[in-house]
Amino acid sequence: MCQKPVAKNHRAVMCDRPECQQWVHIKCGNITPEEYEELKSACDSPSKKTVWFCSVCENINLLTSLDISADSFPTDNSFSVLSESDMSEEDDFDPDHELNLSSDSCSSHSTGTKSSEDHTSPQRRPKFRKLRLLNVNCRSIKSKRKQHDLQAVIEQEDPDIICGTESHIDSNYFTSEIFPDTHEIFRKDRNRFGGGVFIGVKKDLLAMQEENMDTDCEAIWVKILFAGKQPLYVGCFYRPTDRDPIPLTKLDEAVKKLTGKSALPNIILTGDFNTPDIDWENGTIVTGENKPQYGRHLNQTMIDLANDNMLSQVQRIPTRGENILDLVFTTIPDQIRKVETAPGMSDHDAVAVQLDTTVKYARKKPRKVYLYKKGNMDGIRDEMEQYKDSFLQSNPTDNDVETNWTSFKTELFHLMDKHIPQKQISSWQDVPWMNMTIKRQIRKKKRIWKKAKRNGSEKNWKDFREIRKVIKSSMKRAYEEYIRSILDNDNTMIESKKKFWKFINSQKKDSGGIPTLKTEGGLATTSASKADVLNRQYQSVFTEEDTASFPDKGPSPYPAMPNIIFTTEGIEKLLGNLNPQKACGPDLIPIRVIRETAKQIAPILQIIFTQSYDTSTLPNDWLSANIVAIFKKRK
Repeated sequence: MCQKPVAKNHRAVMCDRPECQQWVHIKCGNITPEEYEELKSACDSPSKKTVWFCSVCENINLLTSLDISADSFPTDNSFSVLSESDMSEEDDFDPDHELNLSSDSCSSHSTGTKSSEDHTSPQRRPKFRKLRLLNVNCRSIKSKRKQHDLQAVIEQEDPDIICGTESHIDSNYFTSEIFPDTHEIFRKDRNRFGGGVFIGVKKDLLAMQEENMDTDCEAIWVKILFAGKQPLYVGCFYRPTDRDPIPLTKLDEAVKKLTGKSALPNIILTGDFNTPDIDWENGTIVTGENKPQYGRHLNQTMIDLANDNMLSQVQRIPTRGENILDLVFTTIPDQIRKVETAPGMSDHDAVAVQLDTTVKYARKKPRKVYLYKKGNMDGIRDEMEQYKDSFLQSNPTDNDVETNWTSFKTELFHLMDKHIPQKQISSWQDVPWMNMTIKRQIRKKKRIWKKAKRNGSEKNWKDFREIRKVIKSSMKRAYEEYIRSILDNDNTMIESKKKFWKFINSQKKDSGGIPTLKTEGGLATTSASKADVLNRQYQSVFTEEDTASFPDKGPSPYPAMPNIIFTTEGIEKLLGNLNPQKACGPDLIPIRVIRETAKQIAPILQIIFTQSYDTSTLPNDWLSANIVAIFKKRK
């Protein structure tokens, strides 16, 4: 959020909430110029209802006054007194960067100071925004060049949901080696020579595949859940270029599983339908020389499918030449805010759809990481030596094991925070090799494409083709440099090895974690609920032994085990041999710090270990474990 005062000529909105009443620049509030104009028009028309989200208090506003006048504009706000000289907001406004809330946009702090949390990520997605869907004809995504094209389209449109047709991949291709890690991908492959559809849903959203709607056609369905709202069913369909009506008949069977219910569900069906000779304005078949292209029966089947299932076709812009091939059907046409085309990745334009459904993203909190290379380990060792002496002199055996362990762990964390710098890192996921130069080129390409579509100038189309070549070349070069930086590093160094194998493993995995689980009591969506479901499942398959009666085996033929003695020297040796690259356990104590301070903490741990053994008690941290579910492919 920025600290600039809101001037009279700035485009800004004020929150109507009594506890907030802050003015926010539209750029900082994630309000596009188009939305701002709609709000202005709604002010002039009292019957028109419009809502917007305040990025300061994160509440919904039902219309507000947008006219900034010297008489009505309040000056007791967090942006200080109005300044006529500060006109930079208008000068800095970038219409192609309207969804980018940077850390130096508007501030909600009344003190006017910036918090350190504003700088955890160079680019952060807003917490609320309208749902965006993108339909794209891929015409194969097997090659690296086409995969780069897909990543460029995603960067260009930033869709919440992406529907793709003609992927041309099969089970030999891992999802992770093709698609970016920002989306959960649901695939229905045909073969590597043709066909194939997929739906990608941002991992911030809760989605699950509707396998019961699978029929013998190239279509895939996903159900997206929203808190307090009806679910949204998204389908992606591809029809081959022939006269066979069976794929449409099978699609109709799938759609009727939803529309045949008592209440009409929220549906969006998109894809490449290859029916160019239907006039969707009138719902009729275009006839004439060599028309309809695929026969009257197939085109009528398509029209009947839409009418019988109460689907409205809201996409009326040609996507290939003068033909409308990529369609968008929905049962909620009144919630479709905008439909427009965009540069695609084949001879088809992409179709971008914006819904009035507002999405709240479940952002993960930034986590703290220690910068060990900049840490003062000598300082930690010196102060831990002092703590060791005071600990040994305080008669630790008079305390229980839990108290001694908690005291030790608290002191260790205190010294880490004191002597090791930290930083907050967010969970923002991005393509590591896509730099800002490429992102600017992608935005420029879309501007040139819009200009060429608008006036049809050959010069503009030539400029578009040229910048498209430049982007492909830039992306290829950036990717190759990124790979070279991994392979050319000295792989004898531990950090270089980790970077190398992290990249290799990322290209091999085919599961992005545990999906939503169905249970008898409903859906398990959170990490805790998924862990509980899996834990109950694991318990159910184990045999419960009869512990009440054990068979008598007689005296043991082996000598009795001597008492275990914990020595300071032995503990120090074991701690010094720990691998610092291993992850810490549930106690969150870094292995690197344990190894660096092995000599100082060994006497403390010797007392705790001995006390635990003698009293047969364990600290709570030692009773916990990190358990990871490993995906097992179906046979």
